[in-house]
Amino acid sequence: MSTLASTFDLTGRVAVVTGGAGLLGRQFCRTLAEAGASVLVADMDKVAAQKVADEIVAWGWKSVPQTTDVGDPKSVEEMTAVAIKTFGKLDILVNSAALDPKFDQHGRGKHGSAFEDYPLPAWDAAIRVNLTGAFLCSQAAVKAMLKQGGGVIINICSTYGLVGPDHGALVHRIALADLNGKGIRAGVPAILRLRDHDLRAVRARESTPEHIDRHRRHRYTLC
Repeated sequence: MSTLASTFDLTGRVAVVTGGAGLLGRQFCRTLAEAGASVLVADMDKVAAQKVADEIVAWGWKSVPQTTDVGDPKSVEEMTAVAIKTFGKLDILVNSAALDPKFDQHGRGKHGSAFEDYPLPAWDAAIRVNLTGAFLCSQAAVKAMLKQGGGVIINICSTYGLVGPDHGALVHRIALADLNGKGIRAGVPAILRLRDHDLRAVRARESTPEHIDRHRRHRYTLC
């Protein structure tokens, strides 16, 4: 048994990772598989998702790819159905899909950094993936998890959702930060923070670098 599996055993569990072919997503997929879980790699990029799944299988673990648009309810339902049809159930959902139109490969260089000039279509595209996508995937997963008696949902988010970034240290200023120094103060108050909910045996939790650092030496049992 690997060192990871001895402290983080997910043998027999089934996980779905959205954005599974991304920079972070593929690492989540590999780690879950190494811990014993069967992993469905969900991503918009069909070729990239297939590559990640093939690599996991080549290492001796279980994985399948699934082309998924997290902003499309039908695509999300299909993702969940494929996971259940292939592996028999769904224990873990990792909402890792994310989009920043300013830095995405298809939008890089197209949008100015000024908040007042930021285009609505770019805003809508980010909200569709980052918020609506997480909502739709969680909703679909919960339906399956409730039927089987429980499960775990992990929402990957940035530390900047908890603290204000040091914009002076960033090469690219982001949205409201561009207004600083122009006589306009802008910030995002923590209006509501949801974490560690008991949703009828389905546990939902956010995960940020802060939490990883705080608990990294502890033994985990996801489900």
